[in-house]
Amino acid sequence: MEGCAELATELAAARRAVTEGSGATGRRAAGAREVLAAAGEAYTAFARRRPALYDAMFTHALGLPFATPEAPAALWEAFDELARAVEPIAAEGDEPGLLTETYWASLHGLVTLMRSGRLPEESHERRLTLLTGHFAAGTD
Repeated sequence: MEGCAELATELAAARRAVTEGSGATGRRAAGAREVLAAAGEAYTAFARRRPALYDAMFTHALGLPFATPEAPAALWEAFDELARAVEPIAAEGDEPGLLTETYWASLHGLVTLMRSGRLPEESHERRLTLLTGHFAAGTD
């Protein structure tokens, strides 16, 4: 669970860097698209920097109760950080939890396919930009 806590910390730091880095410095407030992009970049950076830990957390069978009230707090912390990035882009009628799961699944798929060589790494940043743009279409 330490990996999930570490991921949650990194996602929170990325969100704060975008949201707190604006406003007081005279820049405009960060938009939903920027926050979502920062989450995707932080998630990818974590997977690249800690590949064995990432695999242990998200690709190996663990028997942990994901997406249930019984899930350990660290799992919820990481998920909640993704939800903070996703919820502002939810359309009326969207279920924020399901939308967050869909964004997470998309990130995980991109990261896993890129890391395994099934998608060329040199196009990963463009894929993240496409994912963010389509998820956040109509915001900001």
